[in-house]
Amino acid sequence: MEDSNGNLWFGTDNGISFYDGHLFRTINEYDGLYGTQVLKIYEDRHNNIWAGTDEGLNKIVFVNSYDSVNIKTYSYLDGLSYHLIFDIYEDRYERLWLAFYGGGINVLTFSDSTGLQVDKLFHGTIPSDIILCIEEDSEGDLWFGTGDEGVFKIEDFTDSSLGKIQTFNIHSGFPDNTVWDILLDNEGDLWFGTDKAGVVKYDQDQFRNYSIEQGFPDEQVLCLYQDLEGNIWTGTFSSGICRLMGEHFCHYTEEQGLTNCQIYDIDQDTDGNYWLASHGRGLIKLSFINGKPFSRSYTVNNGLPDNYINSIYITADNKIWLATKENGIARFEGGRFINYNEDSHLANNYVNCIMVDSRGQVWSGTKEGISLLNGKGFFTINEDNYELPHNEVQTIIEDKTGNIWVGTLAGLAKFTFEDNAMTTFDEKEGLYYKEIYALAEDTQGNIWIGTNGGGLFKYETGSQKEQPIKLIADNTILRSTNIVSLVFQNDSVLIVGTNIGFDKLVLDKQGEIISAKNYYKSSGFIGMENNLNSIFKDNKGNIWFGTVKGVTCYKPELEKINTKPPINHLTELNLLFKKVDWAEYTDSLYSWTLLPRSLRLPHSENHLTFKWTGISLSNPENVRYKYKLDPVDKDWSPSRQLPEQTYSGISPGDYSFMVMSENENGIWSEKPFVFNFTIKPPFYQTWWFISIMIVLAFFGIFVYIKYREKQLIREKRILEQKVDERTAEIQKQKTEIEDQKDVIEQKNIDITDSIRYAKRIQDAILPSLKVIKDNLKDSFVLYLPKDIVSGDFYWMKEKNESLVIVAADCTGHGVPGAFMSMLGISFLNEIVEKDNITSPEKILNTLRENIVTALRQRGLETESKDGMDMAICSYNKKLKHLSFAGANNPLYLIRNKELLSTRGNRMPVAIHIKMDEFTKHNIPIETGDSLYIFSDGFADQFGGPEGKKFKSEKFKQLLVDIQDENMITQKDILNRTITEWRGEHEQLDDIVVLGFKV
Repeated sequence: MEDSNGNLWFGTDNGISFYDGHLFRTINEYDGLYGTQVLKIYEDRHNNIWAGTDEGLNKIVFVNSYDSVNIKTYSYLDGLSYHLIFDIYEDRYERLWLAFYGGGINVLTFSDSTGLQVDKLFHGTIPSDIILCIEEDSEGDLWFGTGDEGVFKIEDFTDSSLGKIQTFNIHSGFPDNTVWDILLDNEGDLWFGTDKAGVVKYDQDQFRNYSIEQGFPDEQVLCLYQDLEGNIWTGTFSSGICRLMGEHFCHYTEEQGLTNCQIYDIDQDTDGNYWLASHGRGLIKLSFINGKPFSRSYTVNNGLPDNYINSIYITADNKIWLATKENGIARFEGGRFINYNEDSHLANNYVNCIMVDSRGQVWSGTKEGISLLNGKGFFTINEDNYELPHNEVQTIIEDKTGNIWVGTLAGLAKFTFEDNAMTTFDEKEGLYYKEIYALAEDTQGNIWIGTNGGGLFKYETGSQKEQPIKLIADNTILRSTNIVSLVFQNDSVLIVGTNIGFDKLVLDKQGEIISAKNYYKSSGFIGMENNLNSIFKDNKGNIWFGTVKGVTCYKPELEKINTKPPINHLTELNLLFKKVDWAEYTDSLYSWTLLPRSLRLPHSENHLTFKWTGISLSNPENVRYKYKLDPVDKDWSPSRQLPEQTYSGISPGDYSFMVMSENENGIWSEKPFVFNFTIKPPFYQTWWFISIMIVLAFFGIFVYIKYREKQLIREKRILEQKVDERTAEIQKQKTEIEDQKDVIEQKNIDITDSIRYAKRIQDAILPSLKVIKDNLKDSFVLYLPKDIVSGDFYWMKEKNESLVIVAADCTGHGVPGAFMSMLGISFLNEIVEKDNITSPEKILNTLRENIVTALRQRGLETESKDGMDMAICSYNKKLKHLSFAGANNPLYLIRNKELLSTRGNRMPVAIHIKMDEFTKHNIPIETGDSLYIFSDGFADQFGGPEGKKFKSEKFKQLLVDIQDENMITQKDILNRTITEWRGEHEQLDDIVVLGFKV
């Protein structure tokens, strides 16, 4: 106990220990204490100290400023009913109430005229004789904890009347018959420490129990205490000291009836039931009856296709959709499960997330893209058909306008139903971390993006900025940047779930962060690691989290905000990183810490390390500090958690080290803690020493000036001689550099002439446009090398009534690409002309063999991967039949303004991990058909107003749009279009496009 003078009193089995801030002293039987085992120490309103022991009552009075002690004792000889006193309390009539273990209650009235009067209350008048504790409530009624009859209160008592007694035990709804301690908290509520039921709270005329079933660690609570911040502390029998974390967190695990603690998603039906997606025990239905949880599991034994569920979505008509780990998706309706998997054309059986949009369509995010289930069946959206950023989808949401947002492992995508289009977002839009785990929409329609490792981003709807996505919070605000879930608590509060707890961000009207609060294990969030998108806001505004340790419900309206700032103390002061006995430096020390009150250090001992603490019992791990050393630091340091700072080489002078701290709710100390000290100057910084040094300095300067005058005259003569020598040397070097420049310029001319000559050779081996026109009347070749020579080429040869047409893209461009193109043309001449091979797939197979042999490719990691992509057509004009084969490059056929694409094999004409035979495609030809083969240079060219690629979809549309023109005009349109698109951008690659009409 701490008395009104700040002294500390400790009751032990061997008397009382008393500490006045300087010294400890012991009070025991040698001082007249009656009894050795001290069970209670109490200070009344007149500052008298009373001690209840195993032998009776003691009144302790110090004489001559604590030099000696006078003790007045009371026992059964003075009228007390028993000797073992467990508690003492003074009522408003200045009477002492004594709680006896086995002797009921004694009420002591002290009077100068009549002496001591003892009124005794025994079993019969009160419920029990075993009284363990006493507490007065906010109404002035007295509560008593018993050892065998629960708790009872005496209300409306006076100094002459006992009043009314009301008992609460297991027969009347109180959970235990033994109450060890009672506490009245700052809000007027009563707390009871019981023997077998944990902690019981009494508020609004009802008892609420917190025991092992509710997550409290122990059944037996021996004592209760409330600190200055309002925290309730308990002393337990086997779990040590525990702090009640408040009522804003409820945890449900296997101990509360759940069949599994790995909860991957949560949703609520219209009847108020919660449905939990577990990993290993199927679907769990969680209901509450009179506040108690009841759960039921649905597993494969009930028809569920998979016990491992990744995601859950409940529609307005209570249809439950489930995404499973290995068996696709399922719908739970009418007591039975309906399964959809790859056999039903689902993209993949591993489904990460599921969502039903406002149109009734079911979106499933799988490892192989999105499966959209509508009235016609499943439709797949992936990297190939819609250019989805990545096939593994982590989250899908629908915004208020009906657009669908998709988070993948490589970026963000938005589907717009009005124009049936998809927009992707990456670094160009400001999304620098593309592994997206969670999405949420705010009231302004902005999309908040949770990334893995990159923190929190926001897409501003309607923004005209080049980068509409910006970083909102990183590890300077969030406890972790690995964000796995997002949900808005209300319009201005965003809950961010991470792998080590969650963060609550308070936002202003512009969506900027006003404050942030972290919740983790020490804050009461015992689940810690949240699972992917396992978060839900229920119909009461509570936030549910699925974690690796069960499910946690966060009730914001029950959270108590600690408004008291931490109390700052300097705990340690080290000199040169070592602890020292500061008594050697000063005569005045602080009694608790033994740190110096007035510190003056010599100039050589100027390396100090300050260590401090800010006491905030609500959440000590989340206390942050700022400090400064005045006058060294002009501003306060940035806020941080480390309570330590070292200053080395402190100059002589007077200093003040100051510390301020903030609690978990951002409440800062009103005034800083200040520690003053002085560093004394060395002798050479005194005024007399400095004066002598100034005189000596002036004399030295005079002598030095005279000496330097002589030196400068001599150095001037030497310098003039060196200047003449260096001038001649520089003139010689200039002549040599000019000669070398002429040689380099001549070599550049020679190299350029050689490349231009190589172009003549390359142009000579390419088929002439006249040959192409003779065979294909209505045709064109758009050939745009990036450099003087090209790595792209076109080729044509008529053989055995078949016209073989080729468009190829070799590895690289410029001179290396040109060598590959000449090698390819040479092999094509040999394969078609000499070997009489005109079937396109055989040409590709033979060409690949020749290139692998010629380049000595064996598939080693260290060797080059040179080769070429190619599209080959073999056209029989007489039969009007065309066959096609491709190595990575397709064939486009346009008929009646509809473009039909025939894809080639996904492997190059070179050594490759995949070396299958090339596929031959037989394509029937009709009069008026337009056919195109090409390299990727056209579609990959950067340009336009945003500097993006032209892309294949735009290239296809351009070909369809110009079908009414002849081939010569089409070539001009294509050339003009790509030139205008490129603008000021450099040409990225060689371009070849060959088109003809039959």
